[in-house]
Amino acid sequence: MKKSALIFATALTLFLAAVSTATAQEKGNFGLGVRNSLYTHTGHGAKYGVGLFFRYNPFDGMRIEPSIMYVCGKNCSIDLAVNVEYMFGINKTMWIYPIVGFGVNEINRWSASFNFGVGYDWAMTRHWILSGNVKYMVQTADHRYLKNPITPSIGVSYRF
Repeated sequence: MKKSALIFATALTLFLAAVSTATAQEKGNFGLGVRNSLYTHTGHGAKYGVGLFFRYNPFDGMRIEPSIMYVCGKNCSIDLAVNVEYMFGINKTMWIYPIVGFGVNEINRWSASFNFGVGYDWAMTRHWILSGNVKYMVQTADHRYLKNPITPSIGVSYRF
């Protein structure tokens, strides 16, 4: 069921990307934000994460987003990631984007991860942006309790 939902979300993103154009995410824009995440399917129940992210647009429509998350559950850990996103405008205040990236984390034991997913931004004002995304993290650690988490997130950022 989770796999089919992820496939549907990816297909919807690709479809909307085909009929949309990149807008308002111009070269040189940057922002700073906070995010809440839920790390599901970790092998020991869901874990809550809170952290910071930085966004920078090196090219029109393309964004690089490094982040650090403090993940707590039974034990606390760190998740460091760098994602690349390409913004597709729905209108002047809303964008969707595919997410591709990599990271390292200690959710149950140190591991590298390959991240992919889909996200959504809404410009509430000229500077404040509300974001939501869902990522699937493919882990490299070979541990029988370490699963590949699906992480829905919501956050807010300030665009400079």
